[in-house]
Amino acid sequence: MKRIALAVLLLSSMCFAGKKPNPADYPINVHVTGSRLEGVAGGSCTQYLDGEIDGLHYSLSGGCDRPTADIFGGFATLKPGGYKAKLVEDDRSTPFRVMQTYELLFPDGTTRKFGVYGVSE
Repeated sequence: MKRIALAVLLLSSMCFAGKKPNPADYPINVHVTGSRLEGVAGGSCTQYLDGEIDGLHYSLSGGCDRPTADIFGGFATLKPGGYKAKLVEDDRSTPFRVMQTYELLFPDGTTRKFGVYGVSE
């Protein structure tokens, strides 16, 4: 009986386990040149990224990563470097505005969304 219960538990955990994203679904190269956190003391946090996508300089913002508990509330900045991304929202209702959200894929298979709040050449 214990073996059957263990088998059911293992099978159910495999069925409900999160599927890792396919890197091929992230065709955009984002080169992050800077990262900073704001609002850490209040228990919530916003992460701001500076980076380059297709030759343009972007400023992105999104939620923070909280991998540990430390003096900064467990929040961590993102190291500069190359990351894969995909465009998940792109409002082109007006040709002169940029309203986009990118999902970045990290080396550990996790993802996080960042909205564009600035762009320059």
